[in-house]
Amino acid sequence: MRTVYFLTFFFIIALGFPTLAQSDTSDATKGEVLIIHEPVSYGYSHVNFPRPNFIIKTGGRPDFKLVKGIKVEVTEVKTNDNGESKVILKRIDGKKFFGSFPAISANYEEALQSGELRRIK
Repeated sequence: MRTVYFLTFFFIIALGFPTLAQSDTSDATKGEVLIIHEPVSYGYSHVNFPRPNFIIKTGGRPDFKLVKGIKVEVTEVKTNDNGESKVILKRIDGKKFFGSFPAISANYEEALQSGELRRIK
């Protein structure tokens, strides 16, 4: 009888831990306002800006220093099978990024963790 209790307890614990381990950090909401900050390393890793050659081809200036401090709004949230949230960001002031890109995308959780995006408090 002790074995039955032990096995039952073991299965309850084993099935309960995966739900506890998954922290729900994907609280991205449509309309949320964020600020773009400069990356810690060289270049942005989790905010998907267009490559410099595409910016030049469309007549823009690929100066990523100008992007720092821009307030952006989350216009769309997509969650993939892994639970990662991809967000579409547009500028609050209505201008386009680098003069020709109306929106950019970002991996929400990783961009917040790395400091590339920050919430407005």
